[in-house]
Amino acid sequence: MDTTGIPHPPGRIPLLGDVRGINYRTAVQDSLRLSRDIGPIFRCEFLGTKIVTD
Repeated sequence: MDTTGIPHPPGRIPLLGDVRGINYRTAVQDSLRLSRDIGPIFRCEFLGTKIVTD
């Protein structure tokens, strides 16, 4: 599936992905914040694992 047109959080780091934007202790709250900020559908990448949320 091509996900290039789906927005992602700012500050993505090569190889690490979006690890700076999500705290593992508050992952649900961070996901809700991201959906408010960039829209209800967005993509995240963590250490090579790609996730599309809705």
